[in-house]
Amino acid sequence: MKKRSELVHFLITQANYEPKVAELTADDLLAAQPPIQRAFEAWQSTGALPELEIEGYTAQRLIEEYHFHAVAALLTLDWLITDPQEALTALKYGFDSVQIPEAKPQGAPDADCAKAH
Repeated sequence: MKKRSELVHFLITQANYEPKVAELTADDLLAAQPPIQRAFEAWQSTGALPELEIEGYTAQRLIEEYHFHAVAALLTLDWLITDPQEALTALKYGFDSVQIPEAKPQGAPDADCAKAH
């Protein structure tokens, strides 16, 4: 697997990730199980997703049925390897959404505080 900085650069420039999300995703890829890392590297170099099936799911199925990006599909396969029950439940019933807050300039008022004045 490539270095973190190379992964972040790839995710930003080739996969259109925002910088903060690219950093978090690079960490997830570096921590992924070896078959997922190999699948990511194959996709990164060829653009083709390997036929890797985990718990009945492939990256292609996750892309088609859940509208995942290729990297999210591969990381979901990793989740299916490391915590199949939780991952299968999330796939069946849905996901919580996670948002990364935008960094505000130092000294800028909080939006709620600004509304109060």
